[in-house]
Amino acid sequence: MVDNPPIGASTTLGKTRGPNSEIATTSALRLTASEVVEVPAGMGHTAAVLWHQDAEFTTAVTAGVRDEFERLDVEVIAETSANCDVAKQ
Repeated sequence: MVDNPPIGASTTLGKTRGPNSEIATTSALRLTASEVVEVPAGMGHTAAVLWHQDAEFTTAVTAGVRDEFERLDVEVIAETSANCDVAKQ
């Protein structure tokens, strides 16, 4: 595995909107190093990764999510995309 430096902040190029112009929300969850240590390993924590579309961006974010969950011993049990289909969202 290649050890890549973190990606720095970049200029916002646009705003993400849902199929009906819904405004996107962001996550403010950040774990400090001491909080990461407190996440108990072997507890059977699970997560699902759900997207509204498939794109290079979501593929890249999913890779990062999987890396972080692996580091925290969280099993990804589902991954899906609605492919911008309102009925699936």
